[in-house]
Amino acid sequence: MSVPVHIPAFYDSDPGRVRLTAPFIAEGIKARQPCFLIARGEELNSYLVALDSDPAVDVDGALATGLLTVVGGPGRTVAEALDFWEGRLWQAVDGHATLMRAVGEMASEREGFESEREMLAYEAAFNMTSRRFPCAVICQYDVRKFSGSAILAALRAHPDVLDVSLSLLIK
Repeated sequence: MSVPVHIPAFYDSDPGRVRLTAPFIAEGIKARQPCFLIARGEELNSYLVALDSDPAVDVDGALATGLLTVVGGPGRTVAEALDFWEGRLWQAVDGHATLMRAVGEMASEREGFESEREMLAYEAAFNMTSRRFPCAVICQYDVRKFSGSAILAALRAHPDVLDVSLSLLIK
């Protein structure tokens, strides 16, 4: 997978939540790459349990040093969320990061936004911000918590999904 990349992932079970993304974050921590996790509540707890189960990952150390940043949401509006990412990504670049990883649990993020529509507008606008940085971002959608029209909007907000899917098919 080449960077920058901003893709969605969809799951329909609690174990499915961390199947792809917990190893993605764990590998980033092991490689000393700044990692960001946007999650709260049950979603956050499932990540912490999954990461703690990897003996090669020191979650507390990663949190203490800022290698892993965990927040409940990036902001309540598109502008606040983009400002959050702009600041965090520039900070990582200033720290000489060559790759940054992020996972956004969109059910958690939606709780912080004024509306689902605002959250989906942020998803689309985030593409412009993420393109300027060496980052790999996975936005997680629990299909049990979003409508079909929200899932369709999520697919539209992540144009990289087509490139990633085609590259997997071509190999």
